[in-house]
Amino acid sequence: MAVVLLYHRVAELAADPQLLAVTPQRFDEQLHALRRIARVVPLGELVRGVREGIVPDRAVAITFDDGYADNLTHAAPLLQKHDAPATVFVTARGERVRHEFWWDDLERLLLHDAPLPTELSLHVDGHEHAWSLPDINQLPRFDSAWNVLCDRPPRPRKALYLFLSKLLRPLCEVRRRAVLQSLATWANLPVDGRPSHATLTDAQLLQLSSDGLVEIGAHTVTHPVLANLSRDEQRFELEESRRRLEAVIGRPVTSLAYPFGCRMDFNDVTVDLAREAGYEFACANSGREPSSHSLLTTASNLHRLPRAIVRNVGGDELARQLAHVLEQSPADPARGNARAEARPGTLHGAKPARIESPCAAS
Repeated sequence: MAVVLLYHRVAELAADPQLLAVTPQRFDEQLHALRRIARVVPLGELVRGVREGIVPDRAVAITFDDGYADNLTHAAPLLQKHDAPATVFVTARGERVRHEFWWDDLERLLLHDAPLPTELSLHVDGHEHAWSLPDINQLPRFDSAWNVLCDRPPRPRKALYLFLSKLLRPLCEVRRRAVLQSLATWANLPVDGRPSHATLTDAQLLQLSSDGLVEIGAHTVTHPVLANLSRDEQRFELEESRRRLEAVIGRPVTSLAYPFGCRMDFNDVTVDLAREAGYEFACANSGREPSSHSLLTTASNLHRLPRAIVRNVGGDELARQLAHVLEQSPADPARGNARAEARPGTLHGAKPARIESPCAAS
């Protein structure tokens, strides 16, 4: 049995409400621990094992989603140091896109120390939402340690962040961008993103794929909830993502990770289209840290491969989690699929804090 690990970023961030980043120091510790307790192998090797009915025992594959630039600047040197292969699933937005991913934009526009207007009106997916926010500038305005898993009641800005996360997550990219542009105008902040949250340029993507240690996989074009799209829209996201990436790196792209990747984020149509688009395998997301739900076995579906999220924990803690999991039997090996469903306010299925609208919305 084996486990596929899911990372997003290796970076030191002032705020990380979605818990997507592992610091370079912790990532170094984690790679050292993985080498100590397991076999770190390319994802393709695990897939061949599933296909041939012999999954390497106590094996671990490393994957990254989204295609942040720090996958090259911070993660790649540490992968090289530990001779640890990885697969990076890249959202093929194109290097001309200057704005951040929507979840980062939402944090940038709301979770900071500067004052914000106390009245907000947004047109979202055909509905007008209006808020009166008399306490939004209440001190302290910003808590860098806050995240979506905190169980204490969120303060006004955090509550608004959670509410808008729920609202924006299912939208298509065009509608999300319209909302975020309106929010940027309201907050009197620029639309362009921060260098700290940049995604890979074409040159960086080519560099990342050039040394043979990192494989490039597809992660769609706009990072949508694929299950919400029509068949033709899904086909575009899957086929165009592959085409764009292959044009940059000059080699076939045959692997895919579904955006968000939990049970309700893709469907049978998505899986059929992934096969038609030429993806040999596709990764889902167990929505949780390493557990029996994320075990890869000979019964795993090659186009619904489960993965376990890695948080910013020390190497010893990750080793403890994995040692416990790799000694278990899978919870439901016949399904081989992600079981968690993302909750409002979270991207990848982790249980969030209780969510309430910060005020009445119409």
